[in-house]
Formats: sequence, C-alpha cells, structure tokens
Amino acid sequence: MQVAVIGMGYVGLTAALGLAESGHDVLGIDHDEHRVALLRERCCPFHEPDVAEALLTTTVTFRRTLDVPVDAVIIAVSAPLDASGAVDLANVQSVLAELLSAGSLPELVVVKSTIPPGTSEGWAARFPALRRVYAHNPEFLNQGRALADWQAPDRIVLGLWNGELLPLLGALYHDKTAPRVVVGPTEAEAVKYASNAFLATKISFANEIANFCGEHGIDVDAVLGGVALDPRMGRGFWRPGIGYGDSCLGKDVTALTRFARRRGRPMTMLESVAEVNDRQLRLPIEIVAHETAAGAPPPEVAVLGLLYEPGSDDMRAAPSRTVVPGLAAIAADVRVWDPVLSQQVFADLFPGVRRTAGLKEAVLDASVVLVLTEFPEVLAIDWTALAQLARPDCLVVDAKNALERSDVEAAGLRYRGVGRAGGGRGAAAAEQDVDAK
Repeated sequence: MQVAVIGMGYVGLTAALGLAESGHDVLGIDHDEHRVALLRERCCPFHEPDVAEALLTTTVTFRRTLDVPVDAVIIAVSAPLDASGAVDLANVQSVLAELLSAGSLPELVVVKSTIPPGTSEGWAARFPALRRVYAHNPEFLNQGRALADWQAPDRIVLGLWNGELLPLLGALYHDKTAPRVVVGPTEAEAVKYASNAFLATKISFANEIANFCGEHGIDVDAVLGGVALDPRMGRGFWRPGIGYGDSCLGKDVTALTRFARRRGRPMTMLESVAEVNDRQLRLPIEIVAHETAAGAPPPEVAVLGLLYEPGSDDMRAAPSRTVVPGLAAIAADVRVWDPVLSQQVFADLFPGVRRTAGLKEAVLDASVVLVLTEFPEVLAIDWTALAQLARPDCLVVDAKNALERSDVEAAGLRYRGVGRAGGGRGAAAAEQDVDAK
C-alpha cells in the first residue's frame, strides 16, 4: 500500500518506519522544515532505541506536505492539553481539514492521536464523508521500546463505522498476528483512555503500598513481588518510584477526569490516582530535606539522570522537571549528569542548574546522590570508589528502586529507596517496567 503518515513525532515516525519494514511504500509528512531536513539526512530527531538504526535501513520518503495520491493516510500529530486541562484538538483537526479540502479523500484515513470519547462522532456529524473512510486506531507504544512494540503489538484496536474498511486495515497490518478488536470509533477512543488510566492506577497503587511499607519497616520488594505473581493483576507496572512520568499517562488521566467532571459524573478514584502521583513527585525533595540534619549546612546534591526512562528523551512530563527545581530551592548546589538529554533542552528546562560531563564530577563532594534514571552507567557504579569522591556519610536516594541496597551500604553510604526496609532488589523492582504512551 501507498501510505502517508502525518506527524513525525515519537508515534508517527515509529509508525512510518514500522510500516516501511512491513513492505509498504511510506511517506513521512511533517510541517516542521528542520525536522524534515534531519530525517532526510537519516538523523533521528529524538532518542528512542532502534529508531535511528531503522532510519538507515528503511526507504521512507520525508516531505513537508502531502502532494501525491496515496491509499491511506495515518494521522499521528500531537493532541496536548490546553491550559484548562482539556485536550487541544487543533493539530488533528487541521490535518483533517486539509484532507477534506483536497477534493478527494484517500480510501482510508486513520487517526492514531489520542482524542476524547465522542470526538470522532463529532467530526463525522460535521463531515459525513468521513464515515466511509475513517478509522480510529489508537497506539499502545511504550517509551524506550516503541519500535519493538509496533512490530509485536499485543492488540490492534480498530474503531470504525464502515465495515468495508476491514480488508484495507488488514492489508495495512498484514504481518501482525495480534488480536483485532473491532469496535466503533467512540469505543476505540475509550479503550485508549481506559488502558492508560488503569496503568496509572497500578503505578499510584504500588507507590501507596510502598509508602505504607516504608513507614512500617516492611520490605516492599517482597510484598509487591508476591502480589505480581497473581495472574489476575498482571506482572508489569509494580515497581515503586516517583510516579508515572511519560508523556501520556498523566495527560490522559487529567483529560479523562476533567471530561467526566464537566459532565457531572466525577471519577473520584482516578482523581485520587493523580493526587497520589503529584505527591510522589515531591518524595525525593522531602527525603533530602528530612535527612539533612537540623542546623547543618544545605546539602550539595548530585542528580544522576534527568530522563524518566533511559530509552526516551521525551521530557514533557519527566519527574525531574519537578524534582530538580525543588532541590535547588533547598540545596547549596545541584549538579546534574545525564548522557542523553541535549544541551539545548537542558538549558531550556533547567536554567541555573550546573551540568557535569561525567559521573565523577557530579558526585565529587556531594552529600546527597539522587538517582532519577536507571542508565546502565548508574547501575554499574562501583559504590566503593564513589564513596571516596562523595562526602562521608553521603545519602544515596534511589528514586527508581533500581540499585542494590547492599552494594551501596557496603561502601559506607546511606541508602533510601521507595518503601524499602532492607535487602536488595526484589522481584517487583527487578522488572524493568516502562510506561505506556
């Protein structure tokens, strides 16, 4: 099939590369001239494993505009929240308007952007021609493994009015064996929100249990390791930490709870999920403030990692954006090491914060070392050697429960994880959970 994917962000570029790998003739469309220029040079505009390599081996053609006929158009532009917490549909609607004004629609128009339930119905009421060609096909990609998830999806949700589109959608995903969930567009929209709401709930629930365990001297790794073995609950998303920090869970929970409250039926449990997450974001700051002895000078803090996940540089909702400024307000000095984030993004998001070229420079004379990202370099730290650089009795705050506590304490350093009463990394912590987008 000849397919155009509009929007070359995290989802759109992954879709374009994945479809090309499946044998389709793919155009990647983005209005951003700089991004298109980068892609034409086969340079990935963001950090995502395997995407840069796939750019070198696939034959996607990149353009700023769609000016040739295609069989199918996939819309994967952003739908962020506006200042009120509502979903801003302007980007998606702009693309639809361009397609509708072109005179003839392609045989298939697929929207992958996350949109509130009922949005597709509203568009079809205004533009009846959409009912014949339209499908809402939400994505379920995880940050840090998006291309792998595209290649091996766990389900493909197809929301459509016209059942005659199924052969075309089958051809689009001809090499995928995942179950097809064929529903109406509104149900497909709701599947996406319900999925992300449940994942956010699991994360906040795990953090509530972790905080309870921490208060009562209970090892949270042992507790959640036992819980995760129950097949009714699923194995993933049980690792405590500083809350969800990908670009979608928080956005989708906010959009869904706002949507429900405006219609007079508040989703109070989900509102509590968001409250727990917001509170969890403050945890590293509270630990540092509490562990600093009364009357002692403000601490010097080394922050290891700014990304939420090692495999993704999407910083739209990264916890570091809350944690680092909070630490700067109570610390004598905050210096940061991160091997991935671009200098321009760092300067824009963390003005006045010092960035170091290496781990050793970051931890030199530090009284607190805060781990925010489980980079391989962090997991491989020789804590005995690090203890020679940091101040005596340095506190290591493991905000992702990614470290071996025994290794840290054997080096003479103090350790604080999330809900850990003793021991090392348990079964729940050992799972490298990532958040769904």
